[in-house]
Amino acid sequence: MSENSIPVQENTPVPETPPVEQVTSPPTEKLPPKKFCHNCGAEVGDERFCAKCGIDLTAPIGVNPLEAEALDVSKNKVYAIISYLGILCVVPMFAAKDSAFARFHCNQGLVLFLANIMVSVLNTINGLALANASELLYGLVSLLLSGVSICLTVFSIMGIVYACQGKKKALPLIENIKLVK
Repeated sequence: MSENSIPVQENTPVPETPPVEQVTSPPTEKLPPKKFCHNCGAEVGDERFCAKCGIDLTAPIGVNPLEAEALDVSKNKVYAIISYLGILCVVPMFAAKDSAFARFHCNQGLVLFLANIMVSVLNTINGLALANASELLYGLVSLLLSGVSICLTVFSIMGIVYACQGKKKALPLIENIKLVK
């Protein structure tokens, strides 16, 4: 080669680049869309009634909530009244399980029924244990239990009146006890 000649590069093969692996992200789980109460806007799950306002979530959205509630009251008033009649308090749990009105009164009737059972048990214990021991103590406990029993009867009458009027009004002393949801 001469000094003035340009060196020629030999044809050397270009190394091939390895194929790029496609990175795939794991499949994303589609979360179900959040549901909200059409009456109060609270987030709700799959339950039938809103936990915040108690509205029937299955009622058509175009229906006025007050009209839907009035229809529920008129259809289930008898079950609400039955709720306060002793052991019959369980009837609305099965016969009107989808009614917020009947379930409200069913809960109160069940609480009163269980309270009446407790008073009866305490009265029996009082008769067995205290009747022979002390007449004064037996008389005082009997008087106290009779007062509680009368109070429970008055509450039952109040519940029946509220149910007849179509009201979901809580009874005194038991308003925060929830046995039926």
